[in-house]
Amino acid sequence: MKKALKIILGVGLIVFGLVLAILWWKSLLVIIKGCIGIVLILAGIICFMI
Repeated sequence: MKKALKIILGVGLIVFGLVLAILWWKSLLVIIKGCIGIVLILAGIICFMI
């Protein structure tokens, strides 16, 4: 019973997340574009440290 509840809750959250991503697509792209510079800097630092 507990496992089924976790599966149902997980699927429900995935569907809810996908619906919100579709509804807020333009805002999501703005956030991704704003974060890409920081992600590249962090990737460069990680590659430099390895």
